[in-house]
Amino acid sequence: MSKIISVTGATGNVGSKVAEQLIAKGYQVRVIGRNQAKLERFVALGAEAFVGDLSNTAFLTKAFAGTDGVFMMLPADVTSTDVVAQLTSTVKSEVAAIRNSHVKQVVFLSTVGAALPEKGGVIQASQLAEKLLNELDGVNVVHLRPGYFMENFFGSIPLIKTANINGGPLLSDISISLVATQDVAVAAVKRFEAQSAPDKIVQYVLGERDLTLSEATVILGKSIDKPQLQYVPFSLEDAKNAFLSFGMSENFVDSYLENMKDINEDRVFKEYTRTSDNTTSTSIEQFVDTFAAVYNT
Repeated sequence: MSKIISVTGATGNVGSKVAEQLIAKGYQVRVIGRNQAKLERFVALGAEAFVGDLSNTAFLTKAFAGTDGVFMMLPADVTSTDVVAQLTSTVKSEVAAIRNSHVKQVVFLSTVGAALPEKGGVIQASQLAEKLLNELDGVNVVHLRPGYFMENFFGSIPLIKTANINGGPLLSDISISLVATQDVAVAAVKRFEAQSAPDKIVQYVLGERDLTLSEATVILGKSIDKPQLQYVPFSLEDAKNAFLSFGMSENFVDSYLENMKDINEDRVFKEYTRTSDNTTSTSIEQFVDTFAAVYNT
């Protein structure tokens, strides 16, 4: 019998790819999310859907029961008036359900920046999750810490179309690791394939190379016939006003921008050493075909 793997956040950028790859490899997959309709495409491929809230420990315990492994992630509610409390509740629920269900393998989608001491905001939840997972006895845990998702550039498309610039709260000249979510999913699936004894490790997933946002923007621009496209850094105040206009809560925006400030101070992407093991294959030059397709639709 194949392994049974539960995938939380199965409709997200990473979770969906993890589910698809596991199904393709013949695993029995349980996809977990809040929207039945969005899970149906996985059901059509043979997965079992569990619809509910990740902060509901009883629901998750049922979803994880009999599971060999769990892909764990923390979806933030961008409208929450206390996003840290929301994420903390989710962390505690997921870890409790893993313990209750006697799951033996967990791949946790953490983040670059989780190694920074005494952080607040959204990073705080990843730090708490790593801590609580490390306290589980007899469980093999891998904390994946990916870099900046290339798919985040999809959020720049409206700005590019209306103002002919790319921009955001990050500085233009800070080198950051840009990684395709597909490669993060590949790293997660490889961990499930491994026959590992109980252990607790951190694995960075850093993309093909580090780039500044100015360098990345030039490459993106060429793919959409805008070779002169430039990245313009916004002040944190201007960025905050923009995010608020999208319907995000002030609490979430402040938490998110705290992380952006750490990146701008060149602290976040200094916590790792790039190696052949944490360097993944997809380059931004390969990703731009996907970017251009999304841009043109």
